[in-house]
Amino acid sequence: MYVVIGGRGYLGSYLIKNIQQSCSEKIIATYHSEENLAHLSGDNIIWQKLDIANVESVNNFAKLIAKHKTPNTAVKCVYVAGYIRPDNCIKNPEIALNVNIGGLVNFLQATKNIIDGLIFTSTDFVAGESVLDHKFKEAETPHPVNFFGSIKRACEQIVLLENYNVVRLPFMFGRSLIAEKPHFIEHIERTIQNKEYFDVLADYYENSLDYDTVAKCIYGLFAKYGPKIPAPIIHIASDRKISKYEIAVEYAKKRGLDPQYLRPLSLKEADFFLAKRCTILLDNTLLKELLNLENIEHKI
Repeated sequence: MYVVIGGRGYLGSYLIKNIQQSCSEKIIATYHSEENLAHLSGDNIIWQKLDIANVESVNNFAKLIAKHKTPNTAVKCVYVAGYIRPDNCIKNPEIALNVNIGGLVNFLQATKNIIDGLIFTSTDFVAGESVLDHKFKEAETPHPVNFFGSIKRACEQIVLLENYNVVRLPFMFGRSLIAEKPHFIEHIERTIQNKEYFDVLADYYENSLDYDTVAKCIYGLFAKYGPKIPAPIIHIASDRKISKYEIAVEYAKKRGLDPQYLRPLSLKEADFFLAKRCTILLDNTLLKELLNLENIEHKI
């Protein structure tokens, strides 16, 4: 049985899609806002509203998992929920700490004897700034680049103390599976079709991946190893470094859209960010070894 905390998000929805396409195991998924869930339905999925920062809500959800767990069922959880916008974390630090750290502790305490395996989704902001294209390995000492990265690092340590697993993720993109929640790709498409100019950051890089590839990797880890994945921290990242501007241009060209409406923007010009952004590159050798992959590339 799979549990997806944050199933209504961009990555969460792709996780559910991949689980449903790959196996018939039951899925219990959570959402926070009352929205249309019809596009992510099926006989094997149960949706439950969850406020991760509310102890009563979390305890009730834990009872739901326990109710559907059978003696021979391993409960495999992917924890995607959180207060994740770096600038919002700076603006609202109490909310960021309460939801990300407090909510995680609530969930781990409530499900301690119910969940068999858990993958916590962290961020490359934890690793540090890459100098001279250095690719960070999982065993290196983290140097979070902003407050959001520091919060996620604290969450990682809590998860590792419970002998669960962490995956660090770069910037992700892809067509949203939720019509009411457009993302980066939809914004590119809309602005070009409207012949509007779209400024896109061009001078810093990540090993960015699409949501579908990330979801396949996370599912692949559980599918191959079950709840006991033999590596505490795993980097899920592309072989190739790429800027958001390059992603936007690739997408536009592939879809027959005019890339002239995409304008490269430097970090120096983008003085509206509160939280630091910089080039962060992750080494993905461990993931390749675990899943027997020769290469990992993003899909447009």
